[in-house]
Amino acid sequence: MYSKEDGTRWCPDCEESDPILQEATEHAPAAVQFIEVELTRDEWKVDPGAEHFLRKEPYNVTGIPTMMLWNPTEKKCEKRFNEADLVQLENVSEFFRRFATDRDA
Repeated sequence: MYSKEDGTRWCPDCEESDPILQEATEHAPAAVQFIEVELTRDEWKVDPGAEHFLRKEPYNVTGIPTMMLWNPTEKKCEKRFNEADLVQLENVSEFFRRFATDRDA
């Protein structure tokens, strides 16, 4: 998930992680589908803020940006990357390599 407000990003962590995510997604296995959610600052922090559906079960997003490996069959998150994880390409790339290996096994 990342966020924009009036065409510019309001979230510095999202700005920092965007090139890493772009690079990683270009090399992700074909089986991986990406869904990007954009939020304004007010949507995340004010209205609905703590009541935002992404902050609740089954997603439990605690901060942005966040990237999740979602299991659609079991309707649960199997792996989550938060701000600190998403600024290092090797973390995200290694995850995709493991995902591809696990799926092929």
